[in-house]
Amino acid sequence: KIVDHDFDISFFYDRGVPQGSSLEPVLWLLIAERLIRTLTPVQEAKLIMFADDILLLSRGSASYLFSEKLRHSLSIIEKWAQRYALSINMDKTNFIMFPFGKTPTHIPRLKIFGKTIRYSRTIKYLGLYFDEKLTWQYHLSLIKDKTQNLQSKLTRYTRATWGIKPQIIKEIYTKAIESYILYGSEIWYTDLVKLNLKLNQIQRIPLSTIVKNYRTVSTEALNILSGCPPLDIVAKAKKEKFGLIFRNEALMVQDLTLYREDFDLGNRDLAPPWVACVIPWTMDMDPGIEEYKIFTDGSKWNEQVGSGAICYDSNGQEEWSFSLRLSNNASVFIAEAIAILESIKRILHINRICYIFTDSRSVLMALASYCDQTSIIEEIKLILKDKRNIVLCWVKAHVGISGNEIADSLAKEATRRETIDINIKFSKRWFKNHFQRVIKERWQQRWEFSLKARYTYGLMPQVSTKRCFGDFYINQFLTGHGVFPIYQMRFFGKNDICHCGRDQGTITHYLYGCPTFNQIRQGYFPSNFVNLGLLELISLPKVKLGQGFFSGLGCVLWGNFCFRNVLIDLPFCLFSCLNLLFYLFLCLYFWLLRLLLDG
Repeated sequence: KIVDHDFDISFFYDRGVPQGSSLEPVLWLLIAERLIRTLTPVQEAKLIMFADDILLLSRGSASYLFSEKLRHSLSIIEKWAQRYALSINMDKTNFIMFPFGKTPTHIPRLKIFGKTIRYSRTIKYLGLYFDEKLTWQYHLSLIKDKTQNLQSKLTRYTRATWGIKPQIIKEIYTKAIESYILYGSEIWYTDLVKLNLKLNQIQRIPLSTIVKNYRTVSTEALNILSGCPPLDIVAKAKKEKFGLIFRNEALMVQDLTLYREDFDLGNRDLAPPWVACVIPWTMDMDPGIEEYKIFTDGSKWNEQVGSGAICYDSNGQEEWSFSLRLSNNASVFIAEAIAILESIKRILHINRICYIFTDSRSVLMALASYCDQTSIIEEIKLILKDKRNIVLCWVKAHVGISGNEIADSLAKEATRRETIDINIKFSKRWFKNHFQRVIKERWQQRWEFSLKARYTYGLMPQVSTKRCFGDFYINQFLTGHGVFPIYQMRFFGKNDICHCGRDQGTITHYLYGCPTFNQIRQGYFPSNFVNLGLLELISLPKVKLGQGFFSGLGCVLWGNFCFRNVLIDLPFCLFSCLNLLFYLFLCLYFWLLRLLLDG
């Protein structure tokens, strides 16, 4: 029954609604609100609801106490469900206990609708799997299996020597797979060795598809070649960001201690569209107009920021001007907005038409947008909402407009002052860039002190997110893991002498000394190739065109490797061929049998 006393509405609603109807969530909220209102005064339990998922929390000094403490709460839920003809899915209803010490020996008996609620050591809620010890190992194991299944589907479109570009696979990983793996990491991540190792094991699965390497290549080298930071470092940064925004935890930046109120992160409670406003602006106004006008500008020089403005009356005479030094964390965008805001505050008492000229198109577009949540932009909108006599205009910068040039000089003059006039909160852009910088610094530190992939470290000592080496043959030279005899001896105990017989089969020998590949070198390398390093050879335009030398050299080495292995392991190869023929015979037999049965 729906009742609204204000509009004198009262009728009984006994019909369902179409799936996806806007009325459906409204009706459900009305029903759910009754349960929340009834259970709120209950001291023994706390109710949390997300859509139609009901979570009941309680705590006690012993496990046997839960049977009595939750009986009243469960009876309330039972009566509520009966009143609104709702059914409880017992297959999805279970409970879990989180012990402070040892595992409880007594399992309480909880019932609803006369049926026993099943006890489980793991429980799923909002996509996260909680285990009783809160180790999250079970959750990460399931994530690893799902990531493996997803990656196996991607391998249909890319292999070691063919398929879609590695840059596309990297884009899929960074935009989809990484977000899927780190879902809820703000809650479950803890900086423990076991958890970090598990995350790196999961990340290794998609990185191997991007880089296309030998299985023996370390995860640290995969991070460097793909340009993807280690997952545990990314998860740690996400948790720190979450702690600052939602828990007001301190953020240490050099010798500064910052809290939530030190950042301009915008208002999370967006105003409805019918309340939000936009401020129009024009780019057709003549800056030489004989009216009351103001020119504003912002500047940044040597990491110091300033704002400036100058005002002219209708006769072209200077009326006032200002030059303000802002804190160093301010951007040029903020400096331009501050110049406009301070100018507006000085002319609020004037009722005549006033023109404000600025060369910052980005600030004007932010004022004309519904989406921008910068506090300074919102303050300007709030002031200009009812001040129609102030007109914002755009002018082109550095084209000889006198007022604009003077405002620019005032802003630059402010950057040279020592005293700060206005302290600006740290912006969302600074906030985002800081955590990206933190991730890169921690990654660089780990890469420098790691004991693995030292050969790759010699080639690429600096980490970078812009790299993406996805060529199977080139990566053998960049990692040292490939068909080289020196590698085969290290892992399989085979002969490490090159088939030319002159030296060990190292990467340097094949690149610069082996006479077998002289013709290939002459076709792709310059005459002074002996003075160039490996990365310099890779970056040569002729070599980059299809990676011809490395692909050709890799194919030759692979052919020699396979030929030598066949000679060594000839009985095993014959046995494998017989198994393959037998498998093909079985497939043909069952296919013919199916045709006969269908006929």
